[in-house]
Amino acid sequence: MSVINEMLDLLEVERNIILSGELLDLERILDTKNKLIGHIMSSKSVSVSQLENLAAVGQRNTALLEAAGRGLKSAIRQVEDAKSLRDHTTYAHDGQRQALARRTATLKQNL
Repeated sequence: MSVINEMLDLLEVERNIILSGELLDLERILDTKNKLIGHIMSSKSVSVSQLENLAAVGQRNTALLEAAGRGLKSAIRQVEDAKSLRDHTTYAHDGQRQALARRTATLKQNL
C-alpha cells in the first residue's frame, strides 16, 4: 500500500473518530499521522494531484473538528445557563440579572 493510500485511510479513521464525538481518541492516531506526513514530505514519487487530494480530505476533517469545537462551546454555554437556573436567577426584560421568586410548598389537608 502506498503512503498516500495509508494517509487517506488514516484520514478516514480520523473522520470517523470526529463524527463519533470521541475526540480524545484522536490522540491515538497522532503518531502514525505525523510519521506518514514525514514519509510524504520526503517522498519523490508523490504527485501534485495526490497532495491536492490529501489537502482536500484534510480540510474536510479540519472543518469537522471546527464544527465539533463550536458544538462543545455551545454545550458549555448551555450548562452554564442551566447552572444559573439552579442558582435561581434569570434575566429581566432590561437584560439585568434577577433572582427568581421561590415558591413555598403548601400542603392542604382535606378533612
